[in-house]
Amino acid sequence: MNIHSFRRLTAYFLAILLTAFTNLTWCQGSVQIQGTVKSRSNEPLSGASIKVAGQDVGTTTNSLGQFSLKVAPGSTIEISFIGYETRSIRVGSKTEFNVVLEENVSSNQLSNVVVIGYGRQKSPTVTGAVGTISGKDLVQTPVANITNMLVGRTSGVSAVQVTGEPGLNTTTIRIRGVATLNGQDPLIVIDGIQQPAEQPYLLLNAMDPNEVESISVLKDATATAVYGIRGANGVIIVTTRRGRLNRPQFSFSVNQGFTKAASLFETVNSHDFGVLRNEAVANAQAAGNSSFNNLLFSADELWKFQNNRDYTPAEVDAMTNLTAAQKEALKNSPALYYTSHNYYKEQFSGTGRQAQYNLNVSGGTEKVKYFTSLGYFQQEGILSNTSYGGSETNPKFQRYNFRTNFDIDVIKNFQLSFNLGGQSSVSKVPSAGNSSSDFANRYQAIIQNILENSPFTGPGIVDGHLVTSFIGVGGDPTNPLGVKGGTGYTPLAQLLTAGTRTMYTTTLNSVVTLKHNMSYITKGLESHFRVAYDDSYLKGFAQTNSIPQFSAMRDPSNPANIIYIGGQVNPTSTTDNTGNGSWRKIYLEGAI
Repeated sequence: MNIHSFRRLTAYFLAILLTAFTNLTWCQGSVQIQGTVKSRSNEPLSGASIKVAGQDVGTTTNSLGQFSLKVAPGSTIEISFIGYETRSIRVGSKTEFNVVLEENVSSNQLSNVVVIGYGRQKSPTVTGAVGTISGKDLVQTPVANITNMLVGRTSGVSAVQVTGEPGLNTTTIRIRGVATLNGQDPLIVIDGIQQPAEQPYLLLNAMDPNEVESISVLKDATATAVYGIRGANGVIIVTTRRGRLNRPQFSFSVNQGFTKAASLFETVNSHDFGVLRNEAVANAQAAGNSSFNNLLFSADELWKFQNNRDYTPAEVDAMTNLTAAQKEALKNSPALYYTSHNYYKEQFSGTGRQAQYNLNVSGGTEKVKYFTSLGYFQQEGILSNTSYGGSETNPKFQRYNFRTNFDIDVIKNFQLSFNLGGQSSVSKVPSAGNSSSDFANRYQAIIQNILENSPFTGPGIVDGHLVTSFIGVGGDPTNPLGVKGGTGYTPLAQLLTAGTRTMYTTTLNSVVTLKHNMSYITKGLESHFRVAYDDSYLKGFAQTNSIPQFSAMRDPSNPANIIYIGGQVNPTSTTDNTGNGSWRKIYLEGAI
């Protein structure tokens, strides 16, 4: 054996002895430590990593956040979990540890990662104008739909809401002003699927905001170029929530609120109306026109308007056919003819209740991750006095939501994602009044009727009777305001007799994506194939409930009493399949 062989053999045996001594020392000096890992909200963190610093020794927490590990005294263990700050703990004589991890704000996906037209990108490297809104920010605004929630959340976005009626209160979004090319609405993209240009907000507004992970608003040509001409008016990209590696996490939320008109314009009362009309008639008389003289109000009539009485005290005292008790009752009887109303406030001063409920669960393992959500939203209108006779013409909207998102690691480098979302809504609103075909201008007709009539046109509901006209006896009219604007028919009667239209809307959107991770060729390379199917079905149902309507007059023998005639109820009128519609779309995409 030469000297070189002897040296190699000696080094080999020394290495074996050193390794054995090290292992013996480790086994003799190691201690068993255990503990739990939780979040600040006391939720156990399943799958958290516990590793000995500088060594390839470690473990992970179980579904209860518990761990157990052998370490050498004086070692430092590092506890880490995705989305949380890593903690380092030096092991001394203590063998049990209860570790609380703080959420890592800087690792928040929305803070550092922006969803853009061709994937995700770190926010410092985004050159286009992109605004991001988190799902948590959305649900802080308890309004009816997502387009309303976007208002004020990012710069460059303006919105116009035509109506606040439940079920029809979609907001029209404009990104950086109004364009003229290819319409004016932005392109809506939900989980990578472009929505129909004819109904851009349908699926977006049908979603429960609790399903949304984030929304990106692409504002300029640099950001929207990948969408071509369809992105000319900006792009709104919606990403729904997905499961993460964790034990099942349940969340239940409830919010309830009330809606009321922010402002209602004032109309003149009957007394001021009479004074102003007298001035107008006097101006016509001064010009030599006497054709309006029959519209003048006397001083007694102005007093009646001001005091809500149909007779002055002198007129009551002059009635010889009444007893003293009857005269006193008549003096205190509210007016039937000389009333004063702000019909606008009487119809739109109600309070509408709204409520939203959501239950969702998320979690997953190394192979399967899931997110499931169930939601319910309900909103009522602000119309008043709409329950008379079973009419129920106050608007009401109800929406039911469900969503299920799965991510499955089928085999190595292949992931299958499945998204299924659905919405079903019922919207009940007043019909179009006198014009059943003019559905879009219903409230315009009601307001026009209010402004075109005098504030004393009719008393409305009196002692539980809807008065729609005044009557006379023996051919003599007992309505002293017949030629001056007191017909008895009020805008409220128009609303109550208009009936309702109920619209049932069902939408379904589904996406299946097969993704192939090709990082074995070059880092970041992947390919995918995607199939999406969306459909929507709309069905309308109109119904008019006949309600009791009365003609009224004061009893000639005792004017303190009111006589009501009528009240007959006709059969309910219904019309099915009004405004029906449907559409469906199949979308295929392959990309690398």
